[in-house]
Amino acid sequence: MLVSGALSLTPSAGGDIDWGGDRGVFAGGNPVNNVIQYIDITSTSNATDFGDLIATNARGKFGNVSNTTRGVFGGGNWGTDAYTNQMEYITIASTGNGTDFGDLTTYSYITDACSNDTRGITNSMVGAGNTDTYYITIASASNTTAYGDLTTVRSGEFCNSSTRAVMMGGSSGTNDAGQDDIQYFTIASTANSINFGDLTLARHAGGATSNGSRGVQCGGYNNSGGYSMYDTIDYITIATTGNATDFGNCVTSAGYQRCATSNGPRGIIAGGNTFGWVRTNDIEYITIATTGNATNFGDLLVANDHVAALSGD
Repeated sequence: MLVSGALSLTPSAGGDIDWGGDRGVFAGGNPVNNVIQYIDITSTSNATDFGDLIATNARGKFGNVSNTTRGVFGGGNWGTDAYTNQMEYITIASTGNGTDFGDLTTYSYITDACSNDTRGITNSMVGAGNTDTYYITIASASNTTAYGDLTTVRSGEFCNSSTRAVMMGGSSGTNDAGQDDIQYFTIASTANSINFGDLTLARHAGGATSNGSRGVQCGGYNNSGGYSMYDTIDYITIATTGNATDFGNCVTSAGYQRCATSNGPRGIIAGGNTFGWVRTNDIEYITIATTGNATNFGDLLVANDHVAALSGD
């Protein structure tokens, strides 16, 4: 995905950081569709229609990045073994359809990404996968540029601070066995990832987000010796390195292909798949600075997994 759970940040007049934005936006998903929808993160309510992805790219298994005003979606699959390299953008404060942004370097699905207010970083997972990562400048419509390499072939969940991007867990793409390792980048550089620590459970296909200092990873699953769905929420302190700590649990056991985003204080978790591969339209929330279980927020317009999520003003 260009990141699932990507957040933006803006210096306030006093020089502090206001993390994210109060509008949460969700796009696409499986079954493949072109629906864009939004919520007010400060409230509790059902999602509202925003517009549509570019018509030729109804898709899922893709990701996104954002700054305070612009959200960018990239990659994904629109059918069995049919992938796209197209990126498109929206203006978060308005409603409307996506507009062409540029192209990913490769045709990719299950891409993951994150962003600060300037730069978005994405990996390039497709088929058996590779370790390549790329970046874009969010304010400028263009193709991706080479960034560096992951420590291992991986599709995982990103969160970030203003300076550091962290990928948690993931899968190699050759099977569904989840991983527990955490790795990080310095966003402003172009370099390879560095080991950070481990999750409490090996898993992939959850959702991740942050408040700028604390990162959370929500849900996921593992097919090592049989399908295991997890409602587990872990957290890390992004500025340090070390293993994750238990935060609490999601409302549902729909651990597979959840998405997450945040306005800073509140983290939003949505969509996913339960045991028996039943998709959910559930939206939940947590208070990131504390620990505890998630609380029901409302519903997406349709039951989906592999949904892309971002926030902004």
